[in-house]
Amino acid sequence: MSEAMRLRAEYGPIPQDALEAAAWWHELLDEADGDIDIAAQFDAWLEASADHDAAWRRVTRAWEGASQAAADPAVLAHRRRALAPRPHYARMAAVAAGLCLATALAAFAVTGLHMGAPAPGEAVQTAQAVPGEFVTSLGQRSTVVLDDGSRVELNTASRIIVSMEGVERHVRLAEGQALFDVAADPARPFVVEAGNRRITALGTVFDVRVGDAEPSVQVTMLEGLTRVERARTAPPVDGAGEEPSFELSGGEQLIVRPAAAPQRREVDAARVTSWRHGWLVFENEPLSEAVAEMNRYARRNIVLDSPGLADLRVSGVFTAGRSELFIEALQSAYNLRVARTEADYIVLARAE
Repeated sequence: MSEAMRLRAEYGPIPQDALEAAAWWHELLDEADGDIDIAAQFDAWLEASADHDAAWRRVTRAWEGASQAAADPAVLAHRRRALAPRPHYARMAAVAAGLCLATALAAFAVTGLHMGAPAPGEAVQTAQAVPGEFVTSLGQRSTVVLDDGSRVELNTASRIIVSMEGVERHVRLAEGQALFDVAADPARPFVVEAGNRRITALGTVFDVRVGDAEPSVQVTMLEGLTRVERARTAPPVDGAGEEPSFELSGGEQLIVRPAAAPQRREVDAARVTSWRHGWLVFENEPLSEAVAEMNRYARRNIVLDSPGLADLRVSGVFTAGRSELFIEALQSAYNLRVARTEADYIVLARAE
């Protein structure tokens, strides 16, 4: 089988919608890397209709307008993973997400933001002489520099309470999510309490998130080693014996939920912590989960109002707090419409 035949079989039929087809061709041509047969087939498709030409111009303009952001290694890595070989249904979800990513990146470039730069509302704070409480509002990110040189990056709607006195350095994550870059000091352990968990580290980088709707705790390791155990102040689980502790290393994640055994797994830590740069990265995730994550950063929430929408799979890189761009991408890729707009929510439904 020729390379052209293999790629065409892998990508499946050309979508009927011109815009989806343009995104399909954009990803296929990128992977074909100059294949003559693929290029000839694309030329035939492009010349077949003025709608094809207009759709192609729209997709290429989106990518060209976002070229600086799209060239970032982190974005390219996420995009490559989303387009890795997989079953046909997942491949098509990723192709559709190519349009989502182009739309999001173009709008991202227009706003003047780029990976690693402070976003509007982001601030750097220095811990006061008397450590206390640090808070971010909805959509805000903030970096706190502690007295020992450790850095804490707060995500949207988060709150920490800091105490650097005594034999250990102590931070309580009361709400939201934070990334901890811990300055090494073997004589004084660095302890984070979140929900009913206690996370201890000597010198490491890790992310902690507490649940919004349920008392869950998620710990993701980027570098080093931490120990996660039940907090000393937390009551024991009814009917359970002594709860085990977990040692996590880079690339591992622990999720603790009520009435469930702790779940330990390997993850892409860069994807989990992409919020630090103002990005949200989804890789073949249910639309319901992607919407819930987008809603964490927005005052006007997205509501799904058609059967089956929640189970659609989404891949792409989007700007945190820019729900309108996310909605536009979904409308283009999945034929959705805004069915209703209120002051605090937007209803998405299938187009008639």
